[in-house]
Amino acid sequence: MTDARTEKAANDGDADAQFELGNYFISKSVSHQKSPADTRRAFAWYRRAAIKGHTNAEYRVALAYADGIGVSVDQSRAAFWLQRSAEHGNAWAQFRLGQCFKNGSGVTCNFEMAMAWFQKAADQGHDLAASSLESAKHEQQKSKEAAQKIT
Repeated sequence: MTDARTEKAANDGDADAQFELGNYFISKSVSHQKSPADTRRAFAWYRRAAIKGHTNAEYRVALAYADGIGVSVDQSRAAFWLQRSAEHGNAWAQFRLGQCFKNGSGVTCNFEMAMAWFQKAADQGHDLAASSLESAKHEQQKSKEAAQKIT
């Protein structure tokens, strides 16, 4: 349960308190089998904090759009919020944005951008990003070798 001070701070525009309320409603929705009302409330609080530049809230908004949690699925909006969070240094957002560019999910497929975002996340110690970067480099090398055989 949240306390009155957190709710007041969130209503007064405090991004950390807004994020905390988002966490409260998302955890409440999990304990009640993802109540649509609670997931919508969580999304609304996360979005308010994200608009203020709260990087973890930006990431949660992106995940909500990607997975349809409290809002309709919209991969373009997911990519938008991932990029905002990634630009603010969130390693998980950088990794997920790299996946978006690699797969063309919500953005135009761009292998170089995927590798750049994987690198940024890997530089922060994100193991999955480092693995994805190595895999992408291997795929890129195989593509170059195949292209050379054709010419």
